[in-house]
Amino acid sequence: MNRSLVLLSKTLIPVSLILTSCFLQAQLNYRFHWGKIPVAEFGLELPQADSQIIKIEGRTVGFVGAIFSYDGVIQSDYSDIDSVIFQISGIDNDFSEHREINFFTDRPAEILDFLDDEQEQPADEIVESMGITVDPLRVVFALLSGSGAESTTETLSARDRCNGEYSVFDGKRHYRLKLEAAEGETLKADRSWGYTGQAFRCNILVVSLEATSGEEQNPWHEDDRDTRSLWLAEIDEQLRLVRVSMPGPIGRVTGRLEMLKEL
Repeated sequence: MNRSLVLLSKTLIPVSLILTSCFLQAQLNYRFHWGKIPVAEFGLELPQADSQIIKIEGRTVGFVGAIFSYDGVIQSDYSDIDSVIFQISGIDNDFSEHREINFFTDRPAEILDFLDDEQEQPADEIVESMGITVDPLRVVFALLSGSGAESTTETLSARDRCNGEYSVFDGKRHYRLKLEAAEGETLKADRSWGYTGQAFRCNILVVSLEATSGEEQNPWHEDDRDTRSLWLAEIDEQLRLVRVSMPGPIGRVTGRLEMLKEL
């Protein structure tokens, strides 16, 4: 599978990636560029009063989309934090993929469904050897949605939440993410529709990465140990993800929250 959507999500990052918008819309929209070249477009939905689902819908665009075509949806249901259901469905270069995994707080994850054109479902022994893992959107949930009575956006600052390590499993790869708080800074919009103002930077390091098969490394992510950075800002008394920076083929790929729709 093309790993663009999964790796972007873990920075939202992931990443994930991470909400009603600054204009109270149900979905936050992000555009990712490599320099001036469009790479991908994402829509992000965070838990609402009637739903505890985080969802990312994304697709590659432009020249990149013509080479690495991907259109898919990733979502996690946190209605029961002790039994989280993670799903990913998409079309990867004309091939369908689907994975559904149940994550538990007291035992290893369980793969419920697995469809991929490159590998078979990982053996139960491999998944069990990882120990207790979390879904790829758990960092998003912890940073922007809170994760229970003792960890909510109302009680913890951005710096408090940008802390700790996560053992993440996406069905094909197992990786450890380490969150480190950086300093606050003033962002200036480098796009007419981008965010300008104070923001707090949270760095995410990929401490280790292992595949459940002999999958070759995607050339877009040759160095997975490079730091991903998230910038969080308070908008309308809610913490929002306003910018993302991650390693690209040459230099960095930057994702920006779309504050205004272009006419």
